[in-house]
Amino acid sequence: MAIMHSLWKNQLRADRVRLGEGTVDAEIYLVSDGQREADTRLRIREIAEAAQNLPEEQRVPLYLIYVEGHSYREVSELLQIPIGTVMSRLSRARLYLADHLKAGRTDHEVG
Repeated sequence: MAIMHSLWKNQLRADRVRLGEGTVDAEIYLVSDGQREADTRLRIREIAEAAQNLPEEQRVPLYLIYVEGHSYREVSELLQIPIGTVMSRLSRARLYLADHLKAGRTDHEVG
């Protein structure tokens, strides 16, 4: 997860430069708030654990799209299933994750 987080930060920086927005303000992206970072890491762990409970048919497209960065069409071709099936499986996976993660929050955390 830490590697994925670092890759994501690098991608944000690269995207901003490619879009002509110049250099990235290090204060915005590199200065970390310890509590916020800890909360983020905890949330990522919760999502990863919840994703492990998904059926393989939902977990694999979720991984290929959100972790590896493939397009829906690429996942459709890789798994040899119609693109509509990819979309349906992702939709069910997202609903499960949203319900699971929402149920795990206490009242004071909802917001």
